[in-house]
Amino acid sequence: MPPRGNRTSDWALAAYYGSLAMIIPGGAVAGYLAGWYLDRYTGLSPVLAVVGAIAGGASGVAEVLQIISRTEKNAGRNAKPDDHDEH
Repeated sequence: MPPRGNRTSDWALAAYYGSLAMIIPGGAVAGYLAGWYLDRYTGLSPVLAVVGAIAGGASGVAEVLQIISRTEKNAGRNAKPDDHDEH
């Protein structure tokens, strides 16, 4: 994650968090398209497309949670002792 404090890093943070918002729907769309292709190949329309969309969305949620967890862990490691003062 980029450092905070100047205008460039604020834009970098906005881009970073904006990209997180695209992971879940991107996973759902990719899963749907894979399921749709398999439905056309196997003739099970629309079963695999729905299952693919649900699985893709769930994997997107898992990925976002993993990224957030990693970011929080890194933020705690990089925090200065003064960052947590309650003055």
